[in-house]
Amino acid sequence: MSNYLILLITLICYTLFFLLGFLVIGKTKPSTTGPFSDSKQISSLNIRHIQGIILLGLPLLIFLNYWADQLKWPKHLSNSQAAIFALLFFTVVTIAFKSAYTKQLVPNEFLINKKHVNTTPLYIYFVLRILFLIVYEFFFRGILLIVCNSCFGIEWAIAINILLYAGIHILNDKEQVLASIPFGFALCMFCITWQSLWPAIILHLTLSVTHESYTLYSTHYFTKKIEL
Repeated sequence: MSNYLILLITLICYTLFFLLGFLVIGKTKPSTTGPFSDSKQISSLNIRHIQGIILLGLPLLIFLNYWADQLKWPKHLSNSQAAIFALLFFTVVTIAFKSAYTKQLVPNEFLINKKHVNTTPLYIYFVLRILFLIVYEFFFRGILLIVCNSCFGIEWAIAINILLYAGIHILNDKEQVLASIPFGFALCMFCITWQSLWPAIILHLTLSVTHESYTLYSTHYFTKKIEL
């Protein structure tokens, strides 16, 4: 099958996911970086993640053989590659924890006005978030990066990848758009040099799990404080 046809189908799925975002969260713009305000916000994020798993996962299933080699762990890694990855890993953990602490430690209106908070939607969100990010990285640093490299060369492939990756974050806020540019570049470079998707998957999951785990912790903490 033509690389350009694969690219076309991939971009159609991306566009549908992007446009549906405006219907689901475009007006309220619930963010994954700030405190959850109510159950509707969590539901919007959960719906958004399900959309992503389906739409971004579709070309991954159709063209599995096209990008499946990237699922292998690299056989040979230099000391410098491992050191750079370790440095970025701990940097990501630090940034994620600091962001979660400063933005979510203060109890929000949702917690203040309710003595008993149903945390089940948050746990559902947590699971969907992890599944979504795995599909997300398979899509961006897997099939999209590979097919763009085949069609336009590596420089344009990275540029297109970062542009589309940052574009998804327009639905959130300016801060996330700006942060996604260097982070997206780093993920692309790791995947290219390692010839594997694992560095992108590990780093992105580390960023999100660190942040969202603190969300769950702060929700339980302030619920107990309120009940007292």
